[in-house]
Amino acid sequence: MLRCVLMDGDASENALFAAALDEAISPALGHRYVLSRPLWPAGRARRTVAWRALTLRAPLEESWHPVPSDLGSHKDRAEAYHAAWTAHLGPGELLFAGREGVPGRDRLAGAAAARGDYVTSRRVLWH
Repeated sequence: MLRCVLMDGDASENALFAAALDEAISPALGHRYVLSRPLWPAGRARRTVAWRALTLRAPLEESWHPVPSDLGSHKDRAEAYHAAWTAHLGPGELLFAGREGVPGRDRLAGAAAARGDYVTSRRVLWH
């Protein structure tokens, strides 16, 4: 179990933070921008990953995560989120997926069907 809170934030700021975190770890469904991250496939041995890298094939798979709606509403905000993602979580590709016919959108089919690995809940505490 992991708990996140903005200690200096008020109730509305904590609610915005909780909503953005929930979106960021949920499957990418209909978001304007998404980010990729490398994903070690289940059951793939280290030797296989190394061999795939040596033979110039993608050694790992990609997992796609949505940019929270508030941050994905404009390109500059999505790019700022991507910069923070890269600095704190590692490399990833930022992709605009806001409408049909966008190059690379077909790569997101698996992300839309993927189930979330996390369950979030929100609590309101009064002090």
